[in-house]
Amino acid sequence: MTQQGLIQNEVYYSQNAASPVELEAAREELAANNPSYKEVNAQYQSMQTMAAINQNFSNVEFDVKLPYSIKADGSQKLMVVMNEKIDAEFYHFMLPRMNKYGFLQAKIGDWENLSLLPGKANIYFNQTFVGSTSLDPAAMSDTMELTIGRDQAIVSKRKKVSEEEKKVNLGKRLIVTRTFEIEVRNNSRADIDLTLEDLIPVTENEDIEIKIVDGDGAGFDDVTGKLIWKLNMKAGQKRILQFTYSIEHERGKPVS
Repeated sequence: MTQQGLIQNEVYYSQNAASPVELEAAREELAANNPSYKEVNAQYQSMQTMAAINQNFSNVEFDVKLPYSIKADGSQKLMVVMNEKIDAEFYHFMLPRMNKYGFLQAKIGDWENLSLLPGKANIYFNQTFVGSTSLDPAAMSDTMELTIGRDQAIVSKRKKVSEEEKKVNLGKRLIVTRTFEIEVRNNSRADIDLTLEDLIPVTENEDIEIKIVDGDGAGFDDVTGKLIWKLNMKAGQKRILQFTYSIEHERGKPVS
């Protein structure tokens, strides 16, 4: 509950908040609107004890017991109705052919007990807004995965290092062999677990044959053409990966 009183031109303020982030936001708002305010009793309380959750087959109802002061000005008020601390597994994901930087990901299990609602979700990391995502509990698997944000300390460089052509079957067919190199650097001060993905072409044309020649230890899915490396990288470490694939097709019929 907010209490304000004017004593010798000073504004006194008392507020309950549901998190450190909300408390700091309230302080900034009060300081901007009332330069002479004094904080009397500002604290945050866990919403685990300040809200009751009633759930049935079709909806979830939150009975918020923490009192709020809401201005009668037609503006929207963001209210925290639940604050849960959960375990998460963090790892980095990288797709060098699309983006040279890695992305920090979080895997969250046992999310079914969080009473999540479908809709837009804002993601904060170290009390900083890093982006938004959409949640649909009905479509999520047993483990919820969230992208926390880009990590510019995890960087890659991808390039084609060779391409060779060879005639076979009395010159009627052509085999094109291509080799790509990926250089990955962990410029952070911590060890990381990195999942790195790349891709080779796939085809349903029976006259074209595509094979993985060397995957450099990557897992390979011949249906999607995905190459997946699971790497543990020490702080400051550099890794160089190479993969090679071949395309065999009828000579005189180029394959893009």
